[in-house]
Amino acid sequence: MKKKKEHNLLIYQSVVIIAAAIFIALVPSLLVWTFHILDLDPAVIIGLICCYGFAALALRAGLGFLMQARSEDLAHTSGKLAHEGK
Repeated sequence: MKKKKEHNLLIYQSVVIIAAAIFIALVPSLLVWTFHILDLDPAVIIGLICCYGFAALALRAGLGFLMQARSEDLAHTSGKLAHEGK
């Protein structure tokens, strides 16, 4: 039962982190587009690059958690099938 909770926790963590990464990448772009900031000064460009970089790192972490949950699920399923003799 504990393994199932840990598995579900990994999935929930990955979904939350991926959603946060999308939010982090989307909000600055929407602000630039909404307020028609066409003449970007260097501070805005550096801020956008930092936001996109942080979003990429968060997305990588979220996908890592998701892949870990998937590999644990596959290992559990293959072990269960081997145990049943299928």
